[in-house]
Amino acid sequence: MNANATFMRSCIFISLLLISFSLTLRGQNFTASVSKTTLALNDILEVYFRIENGQSRDIQYPSFEGFQIVGGPNASTSMQIVNGQVSQSNTYSFYLQPKSEGTFTIGPATAKINGKTYTTKPIQVKVVKAAAHAPSESGETANGASADIMEEIRKNVFLRTLASKTTVYQGEPITLTYKLYTRAQMSNPYLTESPSYKGFWVEELEVNDPPKTEVYNGLDYRTNVIKRVILFPQQSGKLRVEPIELETNVRVMVQNQNRRRRSIFDDFFGQYQDVPYTFASNPLNIEVKPLPAGRPAGFSGAVGDFQLDVSLDKTATETGEPVTMKVKISGAGNFKMLSPPALEFPPDFDVFDPSTDERVARTAAGLKGYISYDYLIVPRNPGEYKLPVVQFSYFDPAKGRYITRSSDEFVLRVTGEARQSSAALTHINKEDIELIGEDIRYLKSDMGSLEDRGSSFVRTPLFWILYLLPFGLFALLWVVKQRRDKQLQDVAGMRSRKAQKLAKKRLAQALVHKNEQNEQAFYDEIVRAIWGYLADKLNIGQSELLREHIRARLADRGIAPEIIERCMSLLDKCEMALFAPSASEGGMDQTYQEAMQLIVDMEAPLKEHGQAA
Repeated sequence: MNANATFMRSCIFISLLLISFSLTLRGQNFTASVSKTTLALNDILEVYFRIENGQSRDIQYPSFEGFQIVGGPNASTSMQIVNGQVSQSNTYSFYLQPKSEGTFTIGPATAKINGKTYTTKPIQVKVVKAAAHAPSESGETANGASADIMEEIRKNVFLRTLASKTTVYQGEPITLTYKLYTRAQMSNPYLTESPSYKGFWVEELEVNDPPKTEVYNGLDYRTNVIKRVILFPQQSGKLRVEPIELETNVRVMVQNQNRRRRSIFDDFFGQYQDVPYTFASNPLNIEVKPLPAGRPAGFSGAVGDFQLDVSLDKTATETGEPVTMKVKISGAGNFKMLSPPALEFPPDFDVFDPSTDERVARTAAGLKGYISYDYLIVPRNPGEYKLPVVQFSYFDPAKGRYITRSSDEFVLRVTGEARQSSAALTHINKEDIELIGEDIRYLKSDMGSLEDRGSSFVRTPLFWILYLLPFGLFALLWVVKQRRDKQLQDVAGMRSRKAQKLAKKRLAQALVHKNEQNEQAFYDEIVRAIWGYLADKLNIGQSELLREHIRARLADRGIAPEIIERCMSLLDKCEMALFAPSASEGGMDQTYQEAMQLIVDMEAPLKEHGQAA
């Protein structure tokens, strides 16, 4: 068995050696080509630099004067073996957007291959007036990809807006979930546009859903929930929820330009490119029915399923002593429409404005919790009093009717002597007020003696401290605001300072997924952590998150080449694990340690370079 394995390894080694030797015997070449020599101003030009039978780590590209780089360089490799002859090519492509009409020259590029310098020939390109929404002669779309490729992307990458219901009553909650479906490799998707939700009151929900695999139209898709909201329609009729828009880069395998058909080697040695892709979710129409007629008296617009609980902290008291009536409304529904019930207490009571305690949670099923109102009442005269019955009316959409809930009738027995109304006591000192709970105060029954302090207080140090204190606080707040405004203006610095903290937070979440043995979520979080850290630390946008650009920026910031290669290798391994788990090298433990160490190794030089700048 061991002898056979040794023999096989020897054969493979000799084969690779022969292939390498064959490549060195064949001539090296470095050429440039373009997808078209005449294009419209609103078209995208593809430029290819191809090295045949060799490799180079030192390529000097032209400046592309007259064009803006919107993608690239993207690297790809292809290999052919025909009649024992081996040929290999490495292609580096750019996507260029012309800036103006005219004739431009794609200058020569140089590359060192096996110690020898090769130079491409310049290429002239003519840019004409922009075409009015017409496809280019090569069948390409505005982002440089062919129509066939874009059609394939549309089938494999899309957004769906899912509603818990599309026919509701006014005020009834609707949960909207925006879900991304993909069967392709993507990088750094982000929202570019969100709807205004006209006609709705909106509550945002936190999204913690892990990635899942779902079957849709008979195909397996990897899904991610990217946004979830609760909508409460504020008017009846047909309301439209506009789409949200997402932007990302999709990696696709493209056909080898030198062959009209793929060979069986294309899947292994095929060419890949990252295609910028902007797409939107489907719009939704919501049918909102008006609330039916016959609204009860006191109905404030509450829609849902509620309970009413009313309690009294005591049923017997003395004159001048406070009593608290608690009105608690709990359940699920549009709590924002609730208001304190208007209660008519006996005229022999002093009644204070109710305090409110709101404990409402936002869930995927809507708003759930309770709101309580505490009414503080102080009886002035002895007797037996019937307190008002509390009524609360709401509309139950599940039953399709109004419901009124009523409390029991409470009787309060008051003893003691008749007392003056607290409204007439205008000279009460602060010491005569006693705290109830946290935010309600009532009058002490024993007022004590009143004293006229006179005007001597004006001459005390305490008076001047209190007098000058507001000016000092104003000056302090102004200084704090100036510092905060300065920090907010330094967006790049703020992103850079928070980069490591955000990356470690994502890595902590990845550790949770690792412990749950959720490989897809784990590798997805690692990729997000690294790309997010690089974007924040280098202060670059989505369009610049390209590998060659990242390499150059990291090198400019003093990152060692070995660390840069570790970063790229780790991204490759994670992205490979996301879409081909069996091909991933090492386990999640090793990947997690590599990611942690990578962030640590890059932080010090990047921070030092930022301070020097």
